[in-house]
Amino acid sequence: MNGVVRFDKPPNPYIGYITNVYTHPATRNQGIGSKIFTAMERWSKEKGVDLCY
Repeated sequence: MNGVVRFDKPPNPYIGYITNVYTHPATRNQGIGSKIFTAMERWSKEKGVDLCY
């Protein structure tokens, strides 16, 4: 996934930034990066983050 994830369009958004996500070459193509991203997205929603970059 690339780009901006919008959960809704609030007037004063609580913004999160996701940077430097890395998986070791030996563990690539196993869905680990997707699982990490999904966990970050879920955590962000639970914490009230409205917008993630």
